[in-house]
Amino acid sequence: MANLNRIKVVLVEQQKTGKWLAEQMGKSACTVSKWCSNYSQPDLAGFGL
Repeated sequence: MANLNRIKVVLVEQQKTGKWLAEQMGKSACTVSKWCSNYSQPDLAGFGL
């Protein structure tokens, strides 16, 4: 269960950057970086789920 956050993996697979994701979502690059490093978790509502 340690690998719940796949944001960083998916970004690499799609050849996208955290900065790109931040721009697409209207979030700061710092926020996305925290998600990628598992320092914090995103709110699922922000993903339109």
